[in-house]
Amino acid sequence: DPAEGDAIRANDRLVMETGVVRRLEEVFTSPGGVERIYQSTKALMRDADGRIIGLVGVTTDVTDRRQAEEAVRHSEARLAAFMENSPGSLFIKDAAGRYTVVNHAFLAGAGKAAGEVIGRTDAELFPPGMAEGFAAEDREVRRSGEARRFEGTFEHGGRRHTFLSQKFPLPGGSVGCVGTDISERKRAETLVTEQGRLL
Repeated sequence: DPAEGDAIRANDRLVMETGVVRRLEEVFTSPGGVERIYQSTKALMRDADGRIIGLVGVTTDVTDRRQAEEAVRHSEARLAAFMENSPGSLFIKDAAGRYTVVNHAFLAGAGKAAGEVIGRTDAELFPPGMAEGFAAEDREVRRSGEARRFEGTFEHGGRRHTFLSQKFPLPGGSVGCVGTDISERKRAETLVTEQGRLL
């Protein structure tokens, strides 16, 4: 690609004119159309008297690394979109029980901002009884090494909320959770039961 060649030569001239060592990435497309990315360090070459006699460079092909980094960025972007657009309450805790990832639905349900949650444990966020209940569920998931389903009820915003939580183990001792607010369903079931008793 002529434009790529021009860019490489321009970088070389800049080193020759300024004498400043340059560290940069350069793109080269082979005749077969395969694009490669090179990380280069370029500097002046001098003789014993200090006269400039040329240019010296060290170049490393970093194409695979850059592609892997791009794949990670895309994966993280997909995960972020999934998390934020899910109607369910989603979170991940690390092996120490600290929240590392939470979505908007979780924050809304907890009545807290992300900055209040990330890096903290249940004991720092919720009343003692509730926090110990959550921690016990996490311990059971870690102990079993399998996904577990839990149902719990707690007070928030002056109302009782019932959540159905699917917790599952993740690498490194982390625990993930997908929670669904089933409060309305529970209230409807209670109403039907009470009406049945009156008949």
